[in-house]
Amino acid sequence: NEPPAIIVEDGGLVVPEDYFATTKFVITDPDAEEATDNMLTVQLSATTGSLRSLTKSSVLIVHPRTDARPVITYQASLPDLNEFLNQIEYKPDPNFYGLDRIEISVTDNGFSGSGGAKSASNYIDVRVMARPDPPTLLCPASVDLYEGDETVPILTDVVFLDHDQLPGVDDGHEDVSVRLQVDIGGFVNTEEIGLIVDAHAPFPAPTYGWRSTLAMARTAFPSVSYTPPRPPFNGVALMRVEIVLRRTNVIATCRVALVTQPVNSPPAIFVNAGGLPLRLAVGGHGILPPLVLSDPDSESTPLLPRYEVPMMRFRLNVSCGALSFGGGPQAGDRVLGTMLPASISATEGLTFLEGSGSGDQLLLVEGPLHVLNAQLAKVWYAALDCPTQPVALQALVSDKGFHGRGDALTASWTDSSAIWIAA
Repeated sequence: NEPPAIIVEDGGLVVPEDYFATTKFVITDPDAEEATDNMLTVQLSATTGSLRSLTKSSVLIVHPRTDARPVITYQASLPDLNEFLNQIEYKPDPNFYGLDRIEISVTDNGFSGSGGAKSASNYIDVRVMARPDPPTLLCPASVDLYEGDETVPILTDVVFLDHDQLPGVDDGHEDVSVRLQVDIGGFVNTEEIGLIVDAHAPFPAPTYGWRSTLAMARTAFPSVSYTPPRPPFNGVALMRVEIVLRRTNVIATCRVALVTQPVNSPPAIFVNAGGLPLRLAVGGHGILPPLVLSDPDSESTPLLPRYEVPMMRFRLNVSCGALSFGGGPQAGDRVLGTMLPASISATEGLTFLEGSGSGDQLLLVEGPLHVLNAQLAKVWYAALDCPTQPVALQALVSDKGFHGRGDALTASWTDSSAIWIAA
């Protein structure tokens, strides 16, 4: 029996870190070159990397080794064996750089002649060249805050990982540059000790950055806060975070949506006090001074589909007499040729919960802000048979909690002598 031999065609491999390279081996065996039924066995292993054949899809037999590195074992005829070894891919372990070795051995299993099984072994040295790994910047997809918030920490959950650091080695001494940018609002940092701060506009600044060690940057993250524009702003601002590892000049970036949630604001009632008190004779009638409702949330809400328009609830009552929307004796409606004493025309968009809008001591309605204000611009009061005394007028409006965080908010107005009835 003649021993086999292993021909190594590469004098050595040079592989960039986290990349791969291919090599080939050729097996010769005088006894097996003419015998198609002679089965040889080859074993391949690498000290730290992994191996696979790119030219043979047959199932491999993998055996564990004492140092926990796998050994690839493949058994085939000489032609199949050389096809298997024609393109062997080597891939180093993640983040590994330094020296490695690919070892190969073959045995002819004692197929031909006397002398038992013969074997051969060889190897290829591998140099894995280090290259900078991009650091990982882990950021939350969004940060929630609320309308009217002044300063909200927004970097608390930001994590920076330098993959070039060896396991167990502190990377806090690394020099970094940090840059923050936001398209709406600005940043505030209350703790700048240990930071070399870049020039920036007065706080809150839309762009903010500094240079420091990574340890100081991590300490500074919780002190950096975001200030949204003043209310009634609510919406989304896009923040960009950039960290540069100055040793390798490698940049890591991420984007965070800063979501300012709306907060319910209270409504208000404005009355032209110069028109009060309204003085009438017994049985007389007249127009009340205009009442104007205001709600910052409804006024700042952009155009919405009709089914999403915020509805407000409004209550108006007098201690004596009757109220009517939209008109009076001089501008009534004719029904079957008869002039009505009051009109409820142009009340489309209102829902009457109490009263009808014509001759009511109490009116309770719901409707959009602009529709309510249109009606309140001309409210008729009729004294009817009220005695000669002051008449109280009360108004109450509720926003029904339509907009943002918080319960329904109300505003009220009362004048105990808004109307004087004289003889």
